[in-house]
Amino acid sequence: MKLRIDKADGAPVLVLPPRVSMRQGEAFVLDHLEWISERLAARPMPRPFLDGVSFPLMDETLAIRHEPTGRFGVRRQGAELLVCGELEHVNRRVTDWLKRQARQQLSTRAHVHAAALGVRISRIRIADQKSRWGSCASGGVLSFNWRLILAPAEVLDFVAAHEAAHLAEMNHGPAFHRLVASLHPSVHRAERWLKENAAELRAWGQTGT
Repeated sequence: MKLRIDKADGAPVLVLPPRVSMRQGEAFVLDHLEWISERLAARPMPRPFLDGVSFPLMDETLAIRHEPTGRFGVRRQGAELLVCGELEHVNRRVTDWLKRQARQQLSTRAHVHAAALGVRISRIRIADQKSRWGSCASGGVLSFNWRLILAPAEVLDFVAAHEAAHLAEMNHGPAFHRLVASLHPSVHRAERWLKENAAELRAWGQTGT
């Protein structure tokens, strides 16, 4: 039997081998409740976008300032992101604004990499995948997690290069890795950053409710 904490949503996951009953699995979980509690306590707290909160934007940092009487939606002003409307809508409005920034940045970079490889992107999707940062589907559709806009620029660019390379090599073989390395000079550093910061990155925009 194996017990783990899902990296995406923090839910405990129990894997039972064949011929092991659910009752045995339940007993196994009960014996490891302390282990589960320790792992859940170590997970990053949700990081909603609220008035006064500073958050990363690629290689910059922006501070949120609520403007309740404003009539412009969301607007960047230097190192501040001004958000108008009701206070309870700030998190959603900032999230929507970040999704638009993610689409612009990832689309631009993915098309540059695709052009370098002589392949074609049919569509770019910006989503909220729980376990992936990007994916490539048949037909040339590339999907990216919007929270990449909160990562350093070289990390965002690496994921864009990775998925663009899949348009030429739909696998993770040696030829694929050579393509990614030809597009992005800091593959290992970007991969390491994502591995070390994935949980904190996914906490942004979460409310805990």
